[in-house]
Amino acid sequence: MKKRLLLIITILALLFLALVFKMRSTQPAATPTMAAAPIASTPVVVLPTMKPVASSSKPSVDTTIADTEPSYEEQTRRLAAEANLSSIAKTFMAYSYASEPARIFTANPGDTAHDAARELARVSGLNSARIYFVANDPKAPNPLPKVVLISDPSEAEMNPEFVNATLSVEIAANIPPNANVKTTPVAWSRGLREDGTWTSDSPFGGKGGIVVFLDGHSKWYDRLSTSSQIDNYLVIYGTNTPTVNIREALPPGAVILSAEPNGAQR
Repeated sequence: MKKRLLLIITILALLFLALVFKMRSTQPAATPTMAAAPIASTPVVVLPTMKPVASSSKPSVDTTIADTEPSYEEQTRRLAAEANLSSIAKTFMAYSYASEPARIFTANPGDTAHDAARELARVSGLNSARIYFVANDPKAPNPLPKVVLISDPSEAEMNPEFVNATLSVEIAANIPPNANVKTTPVAWSRGLREDGTWTSDSPFGGKGGIVVFLDGHSKWYDRLSTSSQIDNYLVIYGTNTPTVNIREALPPGAVILSAEPNGAQR
Protein backbone atom coordinates (compact mmCIF):
# COMPACT_ATOMS: atom_id res chain seq x y z
CA MET A 1 0.00 0.00 0.00
CA LYS A 2 2.78 2.32 0.90
CA LYS A 3 4.54 1.48 -2.34
CA ARG A 4 1.45 2.37 -4.41
CA LEU A 5 1.02 5.68 -2.55
CA LEU A 6 4.69 6.55 -3.09
CA LEU A 7 4.36 5.76 -6.82
CA ILE A 8 1.34 8.04 -7.17
CA ILE A 9 3.15 10.87 -5.35
CA THR A 10 6.18 10.42 -7.63
CA ILE A 11 4.00 10.49 -10.77
CA LEU A 12 2.20 13.66 -9.61
CA ALA A 13 5.54 15.32 -8.83
CA LEU A 14 6.83 14.49 -12.31
CA LEU A 15 3.64 15.80 -13.91
CA PHE A 16 3.94 19.01 -11.90
CA LEU A 17 7.57 19.47 -12.96
CA ALA A 18 6.66 18.78 -16.56
CA LEU A 19 3.88 21.37 -16.42
CA VAL A 20 6.21 23.99 -14.94
CA PHE A 21 8.81 23.33 -17.59
CA LYS A 22 6.23 23.58 -20.33
CA MET A 23 4.90 26.87 -19.00
CA ARG A 24 8.40 28.36 -18.95
CA SER A 25 9.19 27.18 -22.45
CA THR A 26 5.97 28.69 -23.87
CA GLN A 27 6.55 32.26 -22.47
CA PRO A 28 7.55 34.76 -25.26
CA ALA A 29 11.13 35.69 -25.29
CA ALA A 30 11.80 39.24 -24.22
CA THR A 31 12.20 41.44 -27.26
CA PRO A 32 15.52 43.14 -27.04
CA THR A 33 15.32 46.91 -26.98
CA MET A 34 16.67 48.34 -30.25
CA ALA A 35 18.62 51.49 -29.87
CA ALA A 36 17.33 54.03 -32.37
CA ALA A 37 19.79 54.50 -35.14
CA PRO A 38 20.83 58.08 -35.44
CA ILE A 39 19.15 59.84 -38.38
CA ALA A 40 21.69 61.18 -40.73
CA SER A 41 21.19 64.91 -41.14
CA THR A 42 20.77 66.30 -44.68
CA PRO A 43 24.04 67.86 -45.67
CA VAL A 44 23.86 71.64 -46.34
CA VAL A 45 25.67 72.56 -49.50
CA VAL A 46 27.18 76.01 -49.23
CA LEU A 47 27.66 77.38 -52.69
CA PRO A 48 30.70 79.56 -53.18
CA THR A 49 30.00 83.24 -53.66
CA MET A 50 30.08 83.94 -57.37
CA LYS A 51 31.68 87.18 -58.39
CA PRO A 52 30.05 88.88 -61.37
CA VAL A 53 31.98 88.42 -64.54
CA ALA A 54 32.67 91.67 -66.33
CA SER A 55 31.03 91.56 -69.74
CA SER A 56 33.08 92.62 -72.67
CA SER A 57 30.02 93.15 -74.85
CA LYS A 58 28.62 96.64 -75.43
CA PRO A 59 25.22 97.62 -73.98
CA SER A 60 22.28 96.91 -76.27
CA VAL A 61 21.06 100.49 -76.01
CA ASP A 62 23.14 103.36 -77.24
CA THR A 63 22.79 105.67 -74.26
CA THR A 64 24.32 108.55 -76.15
CA ILE A 65 21.52 108.45 -78.68
CA ALA A 66 18.88 107.75 -76.04
CA ASP A 67 19.93 110.80 -74.06
CA THR A 68 19.53 113.06 -77.08
CA GLU A 69 16.17 111.75 -78.23
CA PRO A 70 13.26 114.04 -77.36
CA SER A 71 10.64 112.85 -74.91
CA TYR A 72 7.19 111.80 -76.06
CA GLU A 73 5.78 115.11 -74.85
CA GLU A 74 8.43 117.05 -76.76
CA GLN A 75 7.78 115.07 -79.93
CA THR A 76 4.07 115.81 -79.59
CA ARG A 77 4.80 119.51 -79.15
CA ARG A 78 6.95 119.56 -82.28
CA LEU A 79 4.35 117.72 -84.35
CA ALA A 80 1.65 120.17 -83.29
CA ALA A 81 3.91 123.10 -84.21
CA GLU A 82 4.66 121.57 -87.61
CA ALA A 83 0.94 121.11 -88.29
CA ASN A 84 0.28 124.76 -87.42
CA LEU A 85 3.07 126.02 -89.68
CA SER A 86 1.78 123.83 -92.52
CA SER A 87 -1.66 125.43 -92.10
CA ILE A 88 -0.09 128.88 -92.40
CA ALA A 89 1.81 127.90 -95.56
CA LYS A 90 -1.21 126.31 -97.25
CA THR A 91 -3.37 129.32 -96.41
CA PHE A 92 -0.63 131.57 -97.75
CA MET A 93 -0.74 129.67 -101.06
CA ALA A 94 -4.54 129.81 -101.18
CA TYR A 95 -4.33 133.56 -100.55
CA SER A 96 -1.85 133.99 -103.42
CA TYR A 97 -3.89 132.04 -105.98
CA ALA A 98 -7.38 133.04 -104.87
CA SER A 99 -7.44 135.69 -107.60
CA GLU A 100 -6.28 136.02 -111.19
CA PRO A 101 -3.56 137.02 -111.63
CA ALA A 102 -1.98 135.60 -108.49
CA ARG A 103 -1.39 138.18 -105.82
CA ILE A 104 1.62 138.80 -103.64
CA PHE A 105 1.38 139.51 -99.96
CA THR A 106 3.25 142.78 -99.87
CA ALA A 107 4.44 144.04 -96.54
CA ASN A 108 4.23 147.70 -95.65
CA PRO A 109 7.00 149.39 -93.68
CA GLY A 110 6.61 148.56 -90.02
CA ASP A 111 4.53 145.42 -90.64
CA THR A 112 5.19 142.39 -88.46
CA ALA A 113 4.07 138.77 -88.60
CA HIS A 114 0.89 139.93 -86.88
CA ASP A 115 -0.05 141.89 -90.01
CA ALA A 116 0.46 138.82 -92.17
CA ALA A 117 -1.85 136.91 -89.82
CA ARG A 118 -4.44 139.69 -90.09
CA GLU A 119 -4.37 139.51 -93.90
CA LEU A 120 -4.74 135.73 -93.92
CA ALA A 121 -7.66 136.00 -91.50
CA ARG A 122 -9.32 138.76 -93.51
CA VAL A 123 -9.05 137.13 -96.94
CA SER A 124 -8.82 133.40 -96.24
CA GLY A 125 -10.66 133.09 -92.93
CA LEU A 126 -7.71 131.73 -90.94
CA ASN A 127 -8.74 133.51 -87.75
CA SER A 128 -7.37 131.13 -85.11
CA ALA A 129 -4.65 132.91 -83.15
CA ARG A 130 -3.33 129.75 -81.53
CA ILE A 131 -1.69 128.40 -84.67
CA TYR A 132 0.84 131.22 -84.34
CA PHE A 133 2.04 129.94 -80.96
CA VAL A 134 3.99 126.90 -79.80
CA ALA A 135 3.00 125.25 -76.54
CA ASN A 136 5.28 126.25 -73.64
CA ASP A 137 7.01 128.97 -75.65
CA PRO A 138 8.82 131.00 -72.95
CA LYS A 139 7.81 134.29 -74.60
CA ALA A 140 4.19 133.43 -75.40
CA PRO A 141 1.39 135.01 -73.34
CA ASN A 142 -0.61 133.01 -70.83
CA PRO A 143 -3.42 132.48 -71.58
CA LEU A 144 -3.04 132.49 -75.34
CA PRO A 145 -5.34 134.74 -77.39
CA LYS A 146 -8.02 132.80 -79.26
CA VAL A 147 -8.61 134.88 -82.38
CA VAL A 148 -6.69 137.22 -84.67
CA LEU A 149 -9.63 139.48 -85.60
CA ILE A 150 -12.30 140.46 -83.11
CA SER A 151 -14.69 142.11 -85.60
CA ASP A 152 -16.09 141.50 -89.03
CA PRO A 153 -13.23 140.34 -91.33
CA SER A 154 -13.89 143.23 -93.68
CA GLU A 155 -12.95 145.66 -90.92
CA ALA A 156 -9.82 143.68 -90.05
CA GLU A 157 -9.67 144.91 -86.46
CA MET A 158 -7.03 142.86 -84.69
CA ASN A 159 -7.44 141.41 -81.23
CA PRO A 160 -5.32 143.57 -78.85
CA GLU A 161 -4.21 140.43 -77.00
CA PHE A 162 -2.86 139.04 -80.26
CA VAL A 163 -1.26 142.16 -81.66
CA ASN A 164 0.63 142.80 -78.40
CA ALA A 165 1.91 139.24 -78.03
CA THR A 166 5.24 137.78 -79.13
CA LEU A 167 4.42 135.11 -81.70
CA SER A 168 6.26 131.81 -82.05
CA VAL A 169 6.73 132.22 -85.80
CA GLU A 170 8.35 134.57 -88.26
CA ILE A 171 6.80 134.97 -91.73
CA ALA A 172 8.24 135.97 -95.10
CA ALA A 173 6.49 138.51 -97.31
CA ASN A 174 6.93 139.82 -100.87
CA ILE A 175 7.37 136.31 -102.28
CA PRO A 176 6.51 136.14 -106.00
CA PRO A 177 3.94 133.50 -107.09
CA ASN A 178 6.48 131.80 -109.37
CA ALA A 179 8.84 130.97 -106.48
CA ASN A 180 9.87 127.32 -106.15
CA VAL A 181 7.29 125.95 -103.74
CA LYS A 182 9.50 123.06 -102.57
CA THR A 183 12.58 125.05 -101.62
CA THR A 184 11.26 128.52 -100.73
CA PRO A 185 10.56 128.93 -97.00
CA VAL A 186 7.54 130.98 -95.97
CA ALA A 187 7.49 130.65 -92.15
CA TRP A 188 9.67 129.23 -89.38
CA SER A 189 10.18 129.09 -85.64
CA ARG A 190 11.14 132.43 -84.10
CA GLY A 191 14.79 133.06 -83.29
CA LEU A 192 16.52 131.54 -86.34
CA ARG A 193 19.92 133.19 -86.77
CA GLU A 194 22.07 133.62 -89.87
CA ASP A 195 24.38 130.80 -88.75
CA GLY A 196 21.53 128.28 -88.81
CA THR A 197 21.01 128.03 -85.05
CA TRP A 198 18.14 129.21 -82.87
CA THR A 199 18.38 131.58 -79.91
CA SER A 200 17.98 130.27 -76.38
CA ASP A 201 14.66 132.13 -75.97
CA SER A 202 13.19 130.60 -79.13
CA PRO A 203 10.07 128.39 -78.78
CA PHE A 204 12.17 125.23 -78.35
CA GLY A 205 14.83 126.75 -76.12
CA GLY A 206 17.61 126.84 -78.70
CA LYS A 207 17.43 123.09 -79.35
CA GLY A 208 16.20 123.55 -82.89
CA GLY A 209 13.19 124.70 -84.82
CA ILE A 210 10.85 124.15 -87.75
CA VAL A 211 10.87 125.58 -91.26
CA VAL A 212 7.82 125.31 -93.54
CA PHE A 213 7.94 125.78 -97.30
CA LEU A 214 5.44 127.18 -99.81
CA ASP A 215 4.05 123.75 -100.71
CA GLY A 216 3.15 123.16 -97.06
CA HIS A 217 5.77 120.58 -96.15
CA SER A 218 7.70 121.28 -92.97
CA LYS A 219 10.91 119.99 -91.45
CA TRP A 220 12.47 119.96 -88.00
CA TYR A 221 16.14 121.03 -87.80
CA ASP A 222 18.38 120.69 -84.76
CA ARG A 223 20.43 123.28 -86.60
CA LEU A 224 20.97 124.11 -90.23
CA SER A 225 24.27 122.78 -91.51
CA THR A 226 25.92 122.24 -94.87
CA SER A 227 28.28 119.55 -93.61
CA SER A 228 26.48 117.31 -91.10
CA GLN A 229 23.70 115.83 -93.22
CA ILE A 230 22.74 115.98 -96.89
CA ASP A 231 19.23 117.23 -96.20
CA ASN A 232 19.98 119.46 -93.24
CA TYR A 233 20.27 122.76 -95.08
CA LEU A 234 18.38 125.24 -97.24
CA VAL A 235 19.37 126.27 -100.76
CA ILE A 236 20.18 129.73 -102.03
CA TYR A 237 17.12 131.01 -103.90
CA GLY A 238 17.10 130.01 -107.56
CA THR A 239 20.04 127.61 -107.16
CA ASN A 240 20.91 124.25 -105.65
CA THR A 241 23.71 125.73 -103.55
CA PRO A 242 23.38 124.83 -99.84
CA THR A 243 23.07 127.59 -97.26
CA VAL A 244 22.26 127.91 -93.56
CA ASN A 245 21.16 131.55 -93.88
CA ILE A 246 17.40 131.72 -94.36
CA ARG A 247 17.72 135.21 -95.83
CA GLU A 248 19.64 133.69 -98.76
CA ALA A 249 16.88 131.12 -99.31
CA LEU A 250 14.34 133.90 -99.98
CA PRO A 251 13.90 135.71 -103.31
CA PRO A 252 15.31 139.18 -103.84
CA GLY A 253 12.99 141.82 -102.40
CA ALA A 254 11.47 139.46 -99.80
CA VAL A 255 11.31 140.64 -96.20
CA ILE A 256 11.19 138.76 -92.92
CA LEU A 257 8.37 139.88 -90.63
CA SER A 258 9.26 139.85 -86.96
CA ALA A 259 7.39 137.83 -84.35
CA GLU A 260 7.79 140.69 -81.88
CA PRO A 261 4.94 143.25 -81.68
CA ASN A 262 7.24 146.10 -82.61
CA GLY A 263 10.02 144.13 -84.21
CA ALA A 264 11.92 145.45 -87.21
CA GLN A 265 11.72 143.83 -90.63
CA ARG A 266 14.78 142.12 -92.06
